[in-house]
Amino acid sequence: MSTDDTTPDGLIPAAILASDTPVAVYGYARAKAGEEGRMLGEIQAIIGLTRKEDGCEQYVVHTAPDQPGAFAFYERWSSGAHLLAHVSQPFMQTYFPRHTAGPAPHGAGPIWQSSSAMARHAGRRTRRGGRAPSH
Repeated sequence: MSTDDTTPDGLIPAAILASDTPVAVYGYARAKAGEEGRMLGEIQAIIGLTRKEDGCEQYVVHTAPDQPGAFAFYERWSSGAHLLAHVSQPFMQTYFPRHTAGPAPHGAGPIWQSSSAMARHAGRRTRRGGRAPSH
């Protein structure tokens, strides 16, 4: 975990957390063999909670029938502070250790084989509904 104990080290850059404009998070994870159903259940359990959070503009998890145990995440938050509040939620503090390489609560091991995430400024919308260039 980071020094503030809210996000796993390196997961979200400080500049993103400090953003007062919308931010997007993209992530990918693959469950360990035999853990696909368990991981799917844990992800499904946090989707509704996450979508109800203040500042959550979009939270989508994609799966592919031909790739069991593979998950792609897309999140859009109103600001970096909203994203930080999300990862600070008690249910996310329980979720992260179970899905990273670090120690998990109560001796339960991680169930991810691999994962990656990228956070960026989401840009602002133009009047026509397109994206304004990011600077």
